[in-house]
Amino acid sequence: MYFVSLFLAYIALCIAGFLCYWFQDPAVFQNASVKWVMQVAGNFTPQFVKTIAYDFYRIVFLERNTILRNIYILLVILGHLVIILDIFPHNYTYHPRENHVIIPLLMLLVSSVLFIICNLTDPGTITRRSNHYNKVFTYDGVLYKAGKMCSTCKVVKPARSKHCTLCQSCTFKFDHHCSWVNQCIGGLNQRYFLGFLISVCAMCANAITMAVRTLWDITQHKQLWQTKYVDSNGDPQPMNALTLSQYLFMQNPRIVFLAASLSTILVLLGAFTSYHLYLAAVNQTTNERYKHHYLQTSRHGYKMVNPYDKGIWKNFEEVLWPNVVHVKLKD
Repeated sequence: MYFVSLFLAYIALCIAGFLCYWFQDPAVFQNASVKWVMQVAGNFTPQFVKTIAYDFYRIVFLERNTILRNIYILLVILGHLVIILDIFPHNYTYHPRENHVIIPLLMLLVSSVLFIICNLTDPGTITRRSNHYNKVFTYDGVLYKAGKMCSTCKVVKPARSKHCTLCQSCTFKFDHHCSWVNQCIGGLNQRYFLGFLISVCAMCANAITMAVRTLWDITQHKQLWQTKYVDSNGDPQPMNALTLSQYLFMQNPRIVFLAASLSTILVLLGAFTSYHLYLAAVNQTTNERYKHHYLQTSRHGYKMVNPYDKGIWKNFEEVLWPNVVHVKLKD
């Protein structure tokens, strides 16, 4: 039961961390359901725990820093160390003629390149000299109004732009600030961000496949399903899934934990990636979706209209080749 308890605790921690990242936008906390959950949870949480949790949340999510970026790099390194030290030896023992290195190596290379690009590429920072951003999108008169100045940057805000308090700059086609890359996601780096998310999902899926295959090979080689175990009364019992998983965890803890942890991450990250692919398909940003939701709840009879939706294929074309590139070429 220790494995089950540890795994459930890990899942709870992953979900809590995912929700903290998902809800880092203050607008989400205005939702009545979220407020109710926060209030109920607060009533059962000691004050010192709430203080520590808030300070951690404020430092990691509300201040610009490299903490999550470094954590991601560390997790990738640790995960691949498990593959190298624990999985590869079993792979080449049971399947010596196969090349087990090339696929994870290529996936790591692609994901690392996209991660670096996301960290270094300009998301579309708006300055007084970047007048071309004003020619890309028209103002809808609801979320974006012509002539509106940014009180911090002292520039006219183009349609679909937003000021980021963490980066202290306005960003073209602002989506959100991603703490994992310590960078805003905007019109110029959205394509790299989507590619990075997809590559990480693929990398996790491949690692899970390798880990599960290794555990299956161990089970088959040792004929664990045909063995029996002794229960608390000293009686032999046929092998079952729970006992087998505990045995594998005790004998191969890193491989089992890698498979179980990445499965949880893949579900959460897959949902997050699907959400951003949907936004790209309808040509909407996270910022715009939050704003429309706020207007729908605060204004009676408000109907969301997205004037930037050009159809799924043209929307993805805009993500892959932003309109600002066309404007620069014309200029």
